[in-house]
Amino acid sequence: MEAFVINLDSRPDRWLMMKKRFPNFKLTRIPAVVKSVPAYGNFLSMIKAIKLAKKRGLDEILILEDDCLPVKGFLNRWASIKEWLDLNPDKWDVYSGGAHKIILPSLIGEHKSIKFYDPVWSVAAHWIYVEKRSYNKLLAHYSRYCSGTQVVPMLGVDVHNNFFKTVISYPFIAYQDSGFSDIKKQKRDTRKIFRNAERGLK
Repeated sequence: MEAFVINLDSRPDRWLMMKKRFPNFKLTRIPAVVKSVPAYGNFLSMIKAIKLAKKRGLDEILILEDDCLPVKGFLNRWASIKEWLDLNPDKWDVYSGGAHKIILPSLIGEHKSIKFYDPVWSVAAHWIYVEKRSYNKLLAHYSRYCSGTQVVPMLGVDVHNNFFKTVISYPFIAYQDSGFSDIKKQKRDTRKIFRNAERGLK
């Protein structure tokens, strides 16, 4: 499967790590857009990735941030998740491989021991899967509102995905790796944050 990896030019180490973590995927590096407000740059990078998918005529695209940490056995789990997503296009616009700050998750399906939720609220953009039917809808919204992130950095792309049917699944397929966050500009134990959020769904 083809996946786009959003990666800063200043972090070649992360690009190398992603190639090691996803040897079974065809990875295309998307040079991250750099802005004084990193969350705004991330928003613009997501727009850049979807526009490229549309230009190439791709039926689907997986967009990964360069700190995406797949869980053990993720390939088999992803195959099962894809089966459910393909069978239920009316239930989702965006699929997120893991999230935190999850509020009121509504169970909308189950497939091969994987549960699917459409929460009222969740955030994370490290593993985003989109089909071409959603490209224009996302691009129109993103392009209209992304500049607001310059003023309120917390209003990033993952926050705006709550305006769509953004579905998550349990167990998660990926966490964000711990370390220095280029967006938050601080060290974070992101693995712990995602583990705790995942346990909350159990």
